[in-house]
Amino acid sequence: EVADVRVVILRMSRVTTMDATGALVLKDAVDKLRRRGIAVHTSGVRPGQRQVLESVGALDPVHDHPSTPEAIHAARAHLVRTGVTGFRLSQA
Repeated sequence: EVADVRVVILRMSRVTTMDATGALVLKDAVDKLRRRGIAVHTSGVRPGQRQVLESVGALDPVHDHPSTPEAIHAARAHLVRTGVTGFRLSQA
């Protein structure tokens, strides 16, 4: 667990399949992050994934981006808006 995380980007472009069970597990993880005050952005969601993720409420259209660079830009903007300074990008 990392205490100072403010934003997470889920890079979905390499996810090849997503069924309802996987979407529900992802939704649960996203909900837990949001309850901790962590903004969750997605990038590269494929059309087939989008349908499944939307059907279970796991996808937030406001924080969904076509590409990872766009998601990073939005995440940085979120950090600036919320007054976070001195941030760095970390890849897990």
